Amino acid sequence: MESDAVIEAAFCGTRGGAALRNVAGSFYDFTAQHFTGTHATTLTAPPDAWGARSAAVWAEQLAASPAFDPAATLFARSAEVLDRIYGR
Repeated sequence: MESDAVIEAAFCGTRGGAALRNVAGSFYDFTAQHFTGTHATTLTAPPDAWGARSAAVWAEQLAASPAFDPAATLFARSAEVLDRIYGR
């Protein structure tokens, strides 16, 4: 039996929840929602400026200037958050 890919993650907390889901089997397009009680707020939906398109943006920025981008320091913070999620 064949089916589209299902990629999703849901998180519940004491003040609400969040969910990330792919759209129509896509590996690149996702929706993100925030839940509070019975209310859902869509945070992002395709088309958006992230995902696989980020590689093209990176190449454009590198072509414009090979200098270090200070925003890259946020990558380490993202890794720290993922490490905490996985209990490392």
